[in-house]
Amino acid sequence: AGRPEDAWTAPAEIPQPPASFAELLERLKDGALPRVAFTGEAKAALELDDHDSLGTWASKTWDMLRVLDGYVEARQAGEFNQGVHAYLTQTPPGRPGYSAGAHASQESDTVENSAKFRKLRMLPVPPEAYADGSLFMGSHFRVALKGLISPRMHYYDDAMNTGKIYVGYIGKHLPNKQTN
Repeated sequence: AGRPEDAWTAPAEIPQPPASFAELLERLKDGALPRVAFTGEAKAALELDDHDSLGTWASKTWDMLRVLDGYVEARQAGEFNQGVHAYLTQTPPGRPGYSAGAHASQESDTVENSAKFRKLRMLPVPPEAYADGSLFMGSHFRVALKGLISPRMHYYDDAMNTGKIYVGYIGKHLPNKQTN
C-alpha cells in the first residue's frame, strides 16, 4: 500500500549492558532504572569485578535489575498483580523477562531460622519502606555459580507501597549452612 511505516516499527533501542559492577552501580545512582534503588554497600558488588574480568556477571545482574524495574512498572500499570516469581513465569508481553530458575522467593528454612545467617540478610531500606531502616531480604537472584563466590542479588519488593524494589546486596554468596 506504499505505507511501510504502518507495517513495521523499529524496536526500542536497549542500551548496552554495563561492563562492570562499577558501571552498573553508577547507572543505578543516575536513575537509569527509576523503580530500582540500590541501598547496599557498593564494596561487595565492586569486589565481584575482580572475579569476572569480562563483565558477564555485571551484564546478567543488569538484566535482572531491568526485569525488576519492568515488574514494578507492570504492577503500577495494572498489567500484573502478583509477585516477582510469578512475573518471571508469566512475564507480560513487551516486558523484560528472565529465567525463573535464577530466582528464589525466599531463603531456606535453615537460613531464615538461624540468627547468625538471618542477621547477614538484614539489609538497609529507606524509612519510607520500613521504619526500622533495615529488614530481612530473603528474596534473591542467583547471578552465577562459581564456588564460594557464586554472586547473589538480594532485594525487597515494595512495589505496592513506595513503588520501588530495594536492592540491599549485590556480592558473593552470603554464608549459609553449606558455606560455613
